[in-house]
Amino acid sequence: MALIPVFQSEIVEASYDEHYGWLYLDWKGVQHLTAVQQACRQLTDYLEATGCAKVLNDNTNVTQTSWELVAWVADSYLPLTTLLGLEYVAWVVSPQLDCRSNIDTLARAIRQKPQVAMFDTLAEACTWLSSVQVHAKL
Repeated sequence: MALIPVFQSEIVEASYDEHYGWLYLDWKGVQHLTAVQQACRQLTDYLEATGCAKVLNDNTNVTQTSWELVAWVADSYLPLTTLLGLEYVAWVVSPQLDCRSNIDTLARAIRQKPQVAMFDTLAEACTWLSSVQVHAKL
């Protein structure tokens, strides 16, 4: 991946993949609601400025999350990103069991846009995200 850094915090590194035309998010460590909300404000600014329609959301290095955080992402944040033009999220789940169970619950709860697909590996996520077509912007 040819990555252009967008921003970095303690819990996430965000980069734009120029070759594929998507935002790559590499989340790390313990994820607390307040810190994630702060990072998501930066993501919102980026999505609003660029209209980026695809996100590769990598949770491989996440060690802890909570149901409260997952519920906020599903109920508040993802609907907002749709308004900013996000269409597809390829979500690589954490191998940590407690993180994985929260994300599995999220996957069952999401029935809106953007389209979110869950994957065990980065390679699977990249393959899927490469295959989906962004809708023409009016």
